[in-house]
Amino acid sequence: MRNIVIAWLAGLALVAALPTGSAQSGTPEYAEDDESGYAGGPIEVTMYHHVYNLLDKVPMNTQAMDPAVPDLGQGFLGPHLSLPGLENPPGSTRNFLYMYNSPGPVHYNTSLREPRFHPERGLAEDLRLASAPIKVYWFMSADALETEVEGPVQAGVIPQLHVRATLRLGDDIGGDLDAGQLVAQGETVIDLVTQPAAGPTEIEIDLGTPQIAVLPADESFNLKVEWFQVDDGGVEFTDRQWNVHTGTEFPNRLVMTIENPLRVNYVHPQPIGDRRLAFHTAFVTPFGNYDVDLTKLTIEIRDAEGNVVSPKTFQGPIIVQKSWIHNHHFEPVLSTWVWDYRTDNAPPGDYTLTITAANYQGTAVATKFARFAIAPEGRATGFSSSGEEIAALDDRGSGPNESPLGLAPLVVGLGAAIALATLRRRT
Repeated sequence: MRNIVIAWLAGLALVAALPTGSAQSGTPEYAEDDESGYAGGPIEVTMYHHVYNLLDKVPMNTQAMDPAVPDLGQGFLGPHLSLPGLENPPGSTRNFLYMYNSPGPVHYNTSLREPRFHPERGLAEDLRLASAPIKVYWFMSADALETEVEGPVQAGVIPQLHVRATLRLGDDIGGDLDAGQLVAQGETVIDLVTQPAAGPTEIEIDLGTPQIAVLPADESFNLKVEWFQVDDGGVEFTDRQWNVHTGTEFPNRLVMTIENPLRVNYVHPQPIGDRRLAFHTAFVTPFGNYDVDLTKLTIEIRDAEGNVVSPKTFQGPIIVQKSWIHNHHFEPVLSTWVWDYRTDNAPPGDYTLTITAANYQGTAVATKFARFAIAPEGRATGFSSSGEEIAALDDRGSGPNESPLGLAPLVVGLGAAIALATLRRRT
């Protein structure tokens, strides 16, 4: 309990230094820089399908499934049949599944067999696709079927299984996901799918290169996977022997190549009075704030000669990552460190600040630089990653035209609680 109180008080002090809104305009004080800080080339990103049942649309994101969740291994008891003008005749079962991009994580730390998740849609920013093949990997097997051929025989075979994957724009809850603009589509045929004794079959579907270069943030995207054995003039048939598999051993997934995997919105060294500096940063990926890996977040200070400075009085970082809060998945991750450079006897001069962050899958790193200077009399001046001078806070944590605390005490306390709760979720 004592440690929690101490952490709360430390969080209270640091959250007071977090970026606040302008008292005059009501807009965010810190706008993002034009550059993302990502200098790498296109990368492959894997969107895992969190298939927990076959009767509902399911989320996909960059988070792999939890090893504790068992393989789905499910199918239906009856065959599927579609006829021209009659897609689902009475008694027919489904042979398709929709996956939608989710900007939030899936919660597997639960006593329930099925995971919990936020059924939210959208992208944090436009997703730029590279001109590279998009692929889907899907796991299926044949169910054992008892037949009378001179005694019971385990048939367990599906011949000529077609699997089609279609990527489209659109993610509206309750909307027609087949109506969105086509991004890419592909189909493959597996000659023979056998029962699980031989292991589920991994089916690779090549959708080709994307027909659209940018997936708009406000539309996002969805993936439809269909399977069938006969497709003749609109007549579609699938027998009842199939099973869909899922889990860490059978990771159903979408793999695509993107050009903008990570953004560092800004790096702001902000003076507080004449003895401290607050280093504010913000990060986001197109997939949402959960997709930033804070375990790889680094900060480095160098003096004018290029020597690394090792502050002894660093506080933080305090992290605000609203990955689990409804309708906040798109907001950047905020982090703040506070340095008492006077206590550390930092010499006057110019300094460079470097911030590095990585995406969740560890395939992209973004870096941004900012600078600050300490005058001979001890007062610091900070300049953002875009070169603009950062307005200073006074010793009480307030800026020009703001109340002495900058935020009402209740709001500051709530911010500290949210920040600490976020830290606890990450551990």
